[in-house]
Amino acid sequence: MRARTIYLVANALGLILYAAFAVRVHLQIRAEHRDSDFGDSLNFALTAFPVLITFFAVNLSWGSWALVRLLRHRQHEPILACGSALAMWVITVVAARQLS
Repeated sequence: MRARTIYLVANALGLILYAAFAVRVHLQIRAEHRDSDFGDSLNFALTAFPVLITFFAVNLSWGSWALVRLLRHRQHEPILACGSALAMWVITVVAARQLS
């Protein structure tokens, strides 16, 4: 229960951070009334992309642990919490992609 709460809170903070970085890049492009260029890609790669990769690794380890809990101990709660965190990430990344 405690580990699940920590992972969900960490994922929520990661989502907020990722969304803030992605929206910041998009708003800068719109404020300057131009198409995206290499500088914007670099800005995204140095800010939002590391957050995405970090939480991909965190969720991969969490999913592995949750799968072991499901198969060995028949506990469904960890895999459901991991699935809900992954669903939140998918929705956020797709929403951020719709901005551009």
